[in-house]
Amino acid sequence: MNGWLISWLIARYRERLSGARVEAVRSLSGAGIALLMGTANGEELALLTTAGVGGDGLAILPEGSLPSRIRLTDPRQGWLSGITEREVEGGYLSEVVHQPFSRIVHLGLERYDRYGRATRRKLVLELTGRHANCFLLSDRGMIMAMLRKVRVRAGGRELRTGVAYREPEAPVRLDPVSLTAEQLAGGEGETVAEVLAGRVRGMD
Repeated sequence: MNGWLISWLIARYRERLSGARVEAVRSLSGAGIALLMGTANGEELALLTTAGVGGDGLAILPEGSLPSRIRLTDPRQGWLSGITEREVEGGYLSEVVHQPFSRIVHLGLERYDRYGRATRRKLVLELTGRHANCFLLSDRGMIMAMLRKVRVRAGGRELRTGVAYREPEAPVRLDPVSLTAEQLAGGEGETVAEVLAGRVRGMD
């Protein structure tokens, strides 16, 4: 899933997601998670993300329109072993952070106890192709859980519970907003499609 599609999806739904309450978290066909949410204006939305081996994906759609082929199961049977019930369910989306054309989305969450004290958590969706993953972070940015088990050190990062989360380094690419005709022309024998896919941010 490229950064342009992610940017379009976030721009379309950011306002509706703001302040939404996470009513339930479900495992998504064994390869991702689904956040079932109620928005401030009474909508029921499902945010689906996959980070399985060999691909990624992000979708936001009305809960009642989920395709029948999608299986939602109890998360205690999967990757988080019930941690979502304690840390995510009942929380409110306090922020949706996404840099234009990036393939990484940060979802800030706040949960309140009966005394009104807030606990802050964050879900980080790395929609980066075959290296895609999803992380649950503490209020101090420490990794509490991850969707895919990976090597302790991957791409120069230390990825395990109890350490500080760090985003993967983004490759240096051309800014699509300031792209010039000369840059788009590319080199000899290079097509526009090849330039877009290989050099422009968000098109990889």
